[in-house]
Amino acid sequence: MKMDWLKFITLVALAYAYLKIPLVKTSRQSLPVPNSFSSLKFSTNLYGSNTTSYFENYFNVQYSGIIRLGSPPVEFKVIFDTGSSWLWVPSIECKIICHTSFNYFNTSDSSTYKPLRKKVKLVYGKGYAEGELSQDNLLIGDLQKFNVVNQTFISVWTTKDFQGLNADGILGLGFKVLSNGYNTMLDNLQEQGHIEKKIFSVYLNDNKFNSEIKPNLESAILIGGYDLATYSSEEKLKFVKVFSETGFWTVFLSNIKINEVLIPAVSFLAVIDTGTSLITVPRLDVDEIKLRIRQRGECFEENEVLICDCGDKFDISVYPDISFELGSNQKCFLSPYDYFLQVGNICQLLFSPSPINNIWVLGDVFIRKYYTIFDAENSQIAFSSVIKTN
Repeated sequence: MKMDWLKFITLVALAYAYLKIPLVKTSRQSLPVPNSFSSLKFSTNLYGSNTTSYFENYFNVQYSGIIRLGSPPVEFKVIFDTGSSWLWVPSIECKIICHTSFNYFNTSDSSTYKPLRKKVKLVYGKGYAEGELSQDNLLIGDLQKFNVVNQTFISVWTTKDFQGLNADGILGLGFKVLSNGYNTMLDNLQEQGHIEKKIFSVYLNDNKFNSEIKPNLESAILIGGYDLATYSSEEKLKFVKVFSETGFWTVFLSNIKINEVLIPAVSFLAVIDTGTSLITVPRLDVDEIKLRIRQRGECFEENEVLICDCGDKFDISVYPDISFELGSNQKCFLSPYDYFLQVGNICQLLFSPSPINNIWVLGDVFIRKYYTIFDAENSQIAFSSVIKTN
């Protein structure tokens, strides 16, 4: 009984320790165009200093939330991206030549705006976003709010090849090394006393891509803590070491199995990335996975995308489970219901070849299955099976 009280007190304490931001999912109602899965790589050029980070496009499925910048505050819809560390929004100068945005930042309208007079160019494959390094007050949250004073961000004045981004900008949740040493939002939240520890957690609901059925829980990011009682079917957490010196949420990928049979992997590193729709895999690894899946049903490949029969001759359940061991003690599983996108009797594999030969990227396909706790304070991450509500 004493332990039950302790658990109750802990859960109550956690309930007051974080700020909850709802995330809205934008998805397609049909099989996506294979070209929209193309991966992008960008480098940040800031007066001679270079940082290279990996960024997957958001064009298939996007989870976005609301922030507010400036005084008076202007609302922006942003992608919360653990695969980058910069916050950027389009400036008013971007209105004609930028991607289709909903809101723009006018520096002359904000009484708290501070120009840092440094140009930044984020190069995304063939595209880019370019603007000025700036500071202003950042407001996050709805019912409960955190006001971050002098948050560094990029006021973007031009972009190229961002037409499919269904948001105004991006809020990076990676480590400080990717933002050239400038404080990230998490750094400022802690330094300004809004959160005790640099921890956040992400729950992405499992609404089917082409379904109108919605679960009870909305997708959300919790800044400053986590809530197992609400989002998880487990009571305990196993943390995995993160190699934070890479700037990403990078973990050791101990092994991959298909139906408990080990596959020979060329990579033993994986990045956990909320800004990636799919799971991207080194080419040799994804070819091996496709081969194992094809052995269980009837499939064909088109533009490097594996398409399988999952309703005509073969049920989706005939395809194998895929398991991952992260770190030394965290085992995670994906069933064919998780890694396929089903439209009618056709299923599309939600794995794609990675442009980086030695790294996996576990994106939203993976995170929808596991409530994920990102602990930047201790360079560790935990995965807990999500609670099922429908």
